[in-house]
Amino acid sequence: RQLAAFIACLFLIVREEDVHLSSSTCMLLRAPGRTLVTVALLACSWAIGVCCASHTACIMIKRTSAQERRLSSDTVVESLSTLRQERDGSDVKQIPCVDASQLSYETWWKEYMFANKPVIISGITADWGSRGWVRPCETCNRIDCNMSRPDLELLEKMFGEDDVSVAYCAEKYFSDQRREDMKLKDFLKEWKEVASAQGCAASCSSEDQDSRGRSPADELGDLRQAHGQVCGGLQGLKLPYCKDWHMARLHPGSNAYQLPSYFSEDWLNDYWDGYPALGDDYRFCYLGPRGTWTPLHRDVLRSYSWSANIVGRKLWILYSPSQEEFLKNRRGDLVWDVLNDVDRNEFPQFDKAQAIYVVQRAGEAIFVPSGWLHQVVNLVDCLSINHNWINSCNIQEATRQMIIDHQLVKASISDCSHDVEFPSICERMLNAHAGMNFQQYHHFLSHTASNELASLQSGSSSSHEGDIALGC
Repeated sequence: RQLAAFIACLFLIVREEDVHLSSSTCMLLRAPGRTLVTVALLACSWAIGVCCASHTACIMIKRTSAQERRLSSDTVVESLSTLRQERDGSDVKQIPCVDASQLSYETWWKEYMFANKPVIISGITADWGSRGWVRPCETCNRIDCNMSRPDLELLEKMFGEDDVSVAYCAEKYFSDQRREDMKLKDFLKEWKEVASAQGCAASCSSEDQDSRGRSPADELGDLRQAHGQVCGGLQGLKLPYCKDWHMARLHPGSNAYQLPSYFSEDWLNDYWDGYPALGDDYRFCYLGPRGTWTPLHRDVLRSYSWSANIVGRKLWILYSPSQEEFLKNRRGDLVWDVLNDVDRNEFPQFDKAQAIYVVQRAGEAIFVPSGWLHQVVNLVDCLSINHNWINSCNIQEATRQMIIDHQLVKASISDCSHDVEFPSICERMLNAHAGMNFQQYHHFLSHTASNELASLQSGSSSSHEGDIALGC
């Protein structure tokens, strides 16, 4: 631990004013300077990761029950001994569902987060204020029923003036869907138009007993035809999906949910919280009608993500990192939609890819590990709360992805490589592509290392202790 802390301290000596990763002196990103920066980033991420994973053995984690749980040093030592082993998920065949009351932090850390394996955790949202944003089923009066819906009138009254990003699911735009920025109230108006055209396809869970025990394969079989119609522009519907709504940042006092301790070691959002003037974070709400969906993708910077369903059911189609090569064409582009007919001429290895299907229900949170590809479809009207985060268990993957993204950016504009402004152009493009550039990523690592070293010296934890009430 002391060696790791020492290496992190060495990196901290090289601060922004010394590295000069600014647009005017970004020539360091050319070889051999770029190699120096790359090695420094990797060394720092390794040092911070090992240092903090070791430190985790000494800190107390407070659960929602207010009981203190210690992550044993044996668990950390055993887990760190697997660092050289592949965590590509090739051995995962199905995704378990574990009740939060039966899941200790130590088990979560060892078997899922550090092991980089997905899991669904039930019983997460029972006390969340956002459950009040749901209109219960009129038949059974439950909010976890198939017929429960987000209360659109209440959401408009509370948040109608919020600026949101809306994706139109039937319209492909490069590797994403076409998006528009608008007020939430305008998005909800479009949703109501879609709902009127769609009609009702769900039945009450209390009347449709089979719906509870249906497998993901059953859900998928019913979905393919409807999804194909959606992608084909069924009835001319635009099918809007509100994504990346920063409600937590816009409404810090709404107390919509409490951050579970499993997800509390969050360096990424801690960084943004430390610099509010930057006006960003990775806490989102997703809100959309039946049939809306997200194309196949991997989360930014190979970050972890968790998504908790407040109401509705989602079908998740996941591919472990070991399957990625089968899902790309010769240019390195991913399949856009795995549910529609995939062109085998363009994606000749697609049939070799092994997908894992799972249905997430209301009140459940799914953990998507670093580097896992996923496509998500809302089987009914849905409202979910999502976070992306980075910590000691995946900081190395995030750093490697930053370097890979920079190489991709350089290759895409290689014809401009002789331009004196080429490094600064790469930095701007990297920021647009990955959400950060090298300069900001260095600042993020420095900020994190400073906080973690300070916590080591004080003998406390810089991670959140206990559940944290967030305004979203």
